Amino acid sequence: MGSTSTCGQDNGTIEISAASGVPPYKYSIDGVNFQTSQSFTSLTEGVYTIIISDNVGCIDSISLEMKSEEYPSIINVDITNAYCNKDNGSILVNVIGGIDTKYSIDGFAFQESNYFKNLAAGNYTILVKDIYGCQDTTTIKIEESELPMLESVEIIHTSCGEVNGMIKIEASGSNLSFSINGLDFQQENFFQHLAPGDYTISIKDGNGCVFTNEVEIKSSSEMSIELIESTPADCGESNGGLTFNVLGGTGVSLVSINGGTFQSSFSIDGLSSGEYDIKVIDEAECLTDTTVVILQEGCPIYIPNVFSPNNDGLNDILRIYPHPEFIGDFKLFRIFDRWGECVFEATNFSPDEIGWDGTHKGKEMENGVYVYYLLFVSVGGNSAILEGDITIAK
Repeated sequence: MGSTSTCGQDNGTIEISAASGVPPYKYSIDGVNFQTSQSFTSLTEGVYTIIISDNVGCIDSISLEMKSEEYPSIINVDITNAYCNKDNGSILVNVIGGIDTKYSIDGFAFQESNYFKNLAAGNYTILVKDIYGCQDTTTIKIEESELPMLESVEIIHTSCGEVNGMIKIEASGSNLSFSINGLDFQQENFFQHLAPGDYTISIKDGNGCVFTNEVEIKSSSEMSIELIESTPADCGESNGGLTFNVLGGTGVSLVSINGGTFQSSFSIDGLSSGEYDIKVIDEAECLTDTTVVILQEGCPIYIPNVFSPNNDGLNDILRIYPHPEFIGDFKLFRIFDRWGECVFEATNFSPDEIGWDGTHKGKEMENGVYVYYLLFVSVGGNSAILEGDITIAK
């Protein structure tokens, strides 16, 4: 009988038992050297012919094959690196050969599984051992995958009191996505139309590792125009003026009137009556505008107190004659007879187009005194009323 060699070493043995013949027996494994021991040790794998000789020179032989058990050999190791600063690396040890092989990464604790998980980054010595104590070993390293790294954050603060802040993130890492304040992650690295306030920016890589940082978008004041004083202009004159102030804004503000050149003075003289478009721009190029009115003073409206509707071509129509520089709208013109009956009415009219011909319902009115009522609105929206008498004298 015999035992196999193990661990790739010359450690096989053969034990011989003899019967019959005349003892004592001698044994040879090479046909040259004989021994009285029945055991042959330190044998490598191969075929051996054992010769037995008794005390009277009788010989017998037998051939035996010595086999070698394959010892465990590590052929490769599959490594999953740790990431996100966690103990989540793993090792899968691939082995050929060996019987009932067990595995260890610390040289003490062995397990049947060839898979090790929840490992921190670092160096590991892998040891495999089979039932015969045959071993193989190798050293591997679990790397730590780099976290996503914030390189810079560009912040554009709000301006002009609007929701127009922006955050732009520059970072390094693989398969990055970005988020602010816990919102859904996106591939774009910028966020627009942001209100003032604190923001938590998050950067996530392909492993799900997240880096966070706090930033702030500062607020800005809305700019507005405050009218302090408006000086009316005399009729037909350019002697009105405006004085105003700018609230809010950044730095020095400039003002423009009716699309003219921007200037630094907020007090403007030499204006005629009418509407003016005021625009103000500050150093941050914020723009605001408003419309102001220079009122008109002293523009008379003339209404004759007598006319003669007799179809002679002279003074036949009663008309209203505003000053040529008058700016405004005529809303209502009514004429009443002595009993209070309205004999003429015009609304929202132009005085060049409307006049009273001295008739009512197609009938000529008698000579006499009539009363008129005129409502008009001058520039700036101020309403005024004129009342008086008209005499028909045919």
